[in-house]
Amino acid sequence: MKHGYATSNPIRNVPKTQLAVKSVNAVPQQVILTVFNYIQHIISRTEPGHANLVYERAIRDLAIFRVAYSTGIRREGIATLNLDDLYLEQDEILLRNEADKEGHGGKRFLSQNARASLKDWLAIRPDIGEKLFVGTIGNGWNKTGILKGAGILSAWKRWQRKAGVTKLYSFHALRHSHVSHALNNGIPVHHVSAQAGHASPDVTLRIYSDPNPVERKRAYREHNPDDVI
Repeated sequence: MKHGYATSNPIRNVPKTQLAVKSVNAVPQQVILTVFNYIQHIISRTEPGHANLVYERAIRDLAIFRVAYSTGIRREGIATLNLDDLYLEQDEILLRNEADKEGHGGKRFLSQNARASLKDWLAIRPDIGEKLFVGTIGNGWNKTGILKGAGILSAWKRWQRKAGVTKLYSFHALRHSHVSHALNNGIPVHHVSAQAGHASPDVTLRIYSDPNPVERKRAYREHNPDDVI
């Protein structure tokens, strides 16, 4: 101490807080495409009313998976969606606050593929309950209309096996895939963060802070600011 002043900056003695960086397990796009194509194949070769609702389950499950991949909604959120949460003409789904673990509801925007799959599902959806997606029990529909998150996870793993996927991915990995692939495709992080329901873009960047160098190279080849002026 000299003349009442510190001889060194005390801030230098304060340990820096390191933000935890989570590793994400996203589903590769080729795996997603393989599963989706397989389900579409089953739809094309079966008919409504088949034993065990093969056609109907395939229509429903493809709609569920496309909604998940195009919006990043968790399976618990998908299970709670009501028919009046769907605004198909606007390509929107309204996610209620209580359906999101982080408390961030609001609109989620659908892909055109998800919209088409939802239209196919609505065309055959049984008139049971108010939930958007209806569950099954045995060889028929669940009369309560309930489809639980565990049922969605089970369906996702079952379709992966049938499609020949050897390393099975969790349903939550579809959420990681949405965010990772959206960022790699050049969607601004603040838009991706809002779609995923993160508290802020900082959360999105902290979780998905390890960009694929191949994707980054492609993105810069296509969108480098120096090439568009």
